[in-house]
Amino acid sequence: FFFLMIRRPPRSTHCISSAASDVYKRQKYPKGQVLKLLVNSNWGDPLHTALTAIEAFDDNGLLIPIVSARILPESSKNIEKLFDGTTLTSSKEHSWIAQKGKYEIELHFARETFVSRVKVWNYNESGTGALKGVKDVVMILDGVEVFAGEVKKAAGSLNQSECCEVIELRDSRNEEK
Repeated sequence: FFFLMIRRPPRSTHCISSAASDVYKRQKYPKGQVLKLLVNSNWGDPLHTALTAIEAFDDNGLLIPIVSARILPESSKNIEKLFDGTTLTSSKEHSWIAQKGKYEIELHFARETFVSRVKVWNYNESGTGALKGVKDVVMILDGVEVFAGEVKKAAGSLNQSECCEVIELRDSRNEEK
């Protein structure tokens, strides 16, 4: 009898190492320390623009601490309400509300970091009150545009999927042309 033994290659050649996976994961996410949200319009309220919260997450899915923030024009008040830890709410007490207009919201992180996604919690007071919520938004991370589009209108309910938009960010400089 003839016996043939077939050896499998070591497991390490069948899977990507976690270090290689981290490099790939990080190449697709933008990296920076200052995230700007340019709010260009709301959902139709003639008087106000409003937002409940903004959260940024790193490439490991962890919440990125925001060390400082500001809104331009500076006549806008109550920026601290965007970061008071209350996200799923229909209370205007936990929301930034300003006169209708264009705004620049600037978030500063403690250090340069990969940003995988941003959760935008739109204004959610009621069905018609939700018209104050932000609509057309551009996001810029350290001078590089990482998102431009619409943020969905909140429904006025306490259902997370109806008042939170999760925006996945990609570094356009690393995408194939």
